[in-house]
Amino acid sequence: MAVPRLLLSSSTWLDSSDHSTRVWAPLPAYAKALLRALDSPLSLARRDVRASRAVPVSSVAPTSNAVPLSSTNPAHKDSNASPSRAPTTPSVQALSQALAEAYGHWSLISSLGESILLATDRMRSLGLLYAFDGQRWIITDDVNSLLAHLPGLRRDERQAKIFASFGYTLGRRTLLEGVSSVEAGSLVLLNPDGSTSTSSFADYRRPSVLIDEEAEFHALFEKALDQSFTRLLDAAGSRTLAVPLSGGLDSRLLLAWLTRLGASNIRTFTYGKPAAPEVGISHGVAQAFALPWVSVDYTPEKISAFWSGPEAEAFRRANWCGVSLPHVQDSYALHELCRSGWIDEDAILLPGHTIVGNGHDEDFVLSAPPAGELARLIASRHAGAQGRDRSINEEPLISREILRAAQQVRFDGSPASALSWVEWFNLRERQAKYINHSMRAYEFYERSWAAPMLDLDMWQTWLKGGLNFTKDRAWYARFVAAAVQGYAKAPTPPLHVSSNDHSLPPRLKGALLATMRATRTERLLSRSRSIRTMLDHPMAFEAFSAPLSKSQQFRSHLCGASSTGLWSTLFLDNRWGNDAQILPPPPGAPGLTR
Repeated sequence: MAVPRLLLSSSTWLDSSDHSTRVWAPLPAYAKALLRALDSPLSLARRDVRASRAVPVSSVAPTSNAVPLSSTNPAHKDSNASPSRAPTTPSVQALSQALAEAYGHWSLISSLGESILLATDRMRSLGLLYAFDGQRWIITDDVNSLLAHLPGLRRDERQAKIFASFGYTLGRRTLLEGVSSVEAGSLVLLNPDGSTSTSSFADYRRPSVLIDEEAEFHALFEKALDQSFTRLLDAAGSRTLAVPLSGGLDSRLLLAWLTRLGASNIRTFTYGKPAAPEVGISHGVAQAFALPWVSVDYTPEKISAFWSGPEAEAFRRANWCGVSLPHVQDSYALHELCRSGWIDEDAILLPGHTIVGNGHDEDFVLSAPPAGELARLIASRHAGAQGRDRSINEEPLISREILRAAQQVRFDGSPASALSWVEWFNLRERQAKYINHSMRAYEFYERSWAAPMLDLDMWQTWLKGGLNFTKDRAWYARFVAAAVQGYAKAPTPPLHVSSNDHSLPPRLKGALLATMRATRTERLLSRSRSIRTMLDHPMAFEAFSAPLSKSQQFRSHLCGASSTGLWSTLFLDNRWGNDAQILPPPPGAPGLTR
């Protein structure tokens, strides 16, 4: 299986069988030589869509299409650098400004004097980890090679508690004591004495004047899609474009825009229980665009056998990346489709990840609530994997990270800044560490990917839109419907909405809901439906909860745990799927047996 890859200061991937951990000693001679060889001292590493492995830094050759980011002197060193503040040298400032305008999926490792610079793009396309062993910095994208290099690492218990309720760690911390990760849209300066400083170049703030004219915003959104998808198609050439097709808004828009720009060689697929409504809707959407389509049948028996086997164990070991649960839902589908050749080795997978719809509770958020109430809303929205765990409210790291997100968007109490705060925390944490890490599944099966609806154009455009357009997905749904109508060859099936209205007349339904709220039965009924879905999920999530039996799952769900909550607990206990020792033990416990 594929080794997770590290993108270095080069513009292409290069083949190598070497491990992807890089040990950086202070002032490595090869790093200086690399900088001198480049056209400029700091060069952006753009990620090629073709998958392959990285080579050691010392053997990376400069290439002509490295993107120049700065014209500063490579020997420049800021004598006033301090680990207690964000890096502020002219070189770092210039780099931050350039990174803020960088397109595509990329990560950066470079040098500045005696220090090392790390950065990742806004979606955190590749998770870089770093640790100081007392003498040198270790930088990697492969948590397992890091564990092999530092066998004494132990689990961070505070982050483990957070992980159980979130499904991922918060901030720069990881599940390993003394190991940090580069956050989405941020730049980290690693100093020879082991100190660090971090700054964010992703400015997630709305301008003071927003676009309130729908036709103007519609045109700007179209332009952003055209620019992002054109770059993708220019890079892809004649390669197969494989679209995971849920039949929802995002995958429909992907197909519509690929069709608009004349893309060829598109394939679509879905997965789930054969009788799931989503499978039929996905097929109908593919037929409307006259595209090849296949579905991978998920049954509890198939998923359970796969998830407890050696391939899934390797998948989990490769894809937790120190910060999150492995993203599991398409693992079996990829196993089947890559093995059969439906997704060929040269294919590019295009998931529907998008900048749209990262907010929640828009009516409350836009009502200008006090900062404390908004912070509590964000915490409750994200920390619910174990139900209402009161002890998690006592963890100061959670409130600290939520408030740091408020500072990053310069929250001032206005509705626009409140929406930016809610969206940015979601983008920086859940989206970057868990949702976007679904890409690791593609890499595990040695396939390439791209996320055009998370490229820079889309971020910049979304932040310019009036709140009536960006507060929820209503305007976006209209935009997608118009695009699909314009480019599909036949009508598409309606969206699947998990409603339980039972076709009641509106007045009767309203009266019934009011009675249920008054008697507090609405929440109980909602919980009952949720449990029923988790125990018989359209994508067989109940089988991913092995080794727990259905009755054990039911009891946990009854206490408030979601499927993610079950998986988080099992993963922390090294019992998810099987008893493979993937996560290091807590401090004071014996080391891993591998």
